[in-house]
Amino acid sequence: MKQRGICLVASRRVARALLGLAAAAAITATACGQDAAETRPESETKVDWQAFADCAAAYRANVKSRESDPSRTPEMRSMIDEQADDYNRAALHAYVQARHATEEAATETVKARIDGSIDRFVAMDKAGKLDRFLEECPQLDAE
Repeated sequence: MKQRGICLVASRRVARALLGLAAAAAITATACGQDAAETRPESETKVDWQAFADCAAAYRANVKSRESDPSRTPEMRSMIDEQADDYNRAALHAYVQARHATEEAATETVKARIDGSIDRFVAMDKAGKLDRFLEECPQLDAE
């Protein structure tokens, strides 16, 4: 009987400690700028194709609006173009998955969204707001 009582007390302490750790993790995540979306199941945090397409357009606008920048090297431009291409591919994949669409339909729709958004993002760049938008783009999965 005494051993059972010790085990019960120990299990309660372990349970309290685990609850404390979970609370500490939540507080730390909040303090470090992580939000609840980062802890949700993958099915609840899927990014829609428009977000990826907008990021592709924003990167294209970045290249377009800074073409005359003498500090922008061809290598840097190439890297930014690659980033735009990566977001374009992510948008295509997300569109096909979400809409059960053909590749052709996805290409047409995503291209139209990107092409139709570039001028808006160029204006954001001129207003000094594009870099902040780009920082908020969703992370791409490593291929």
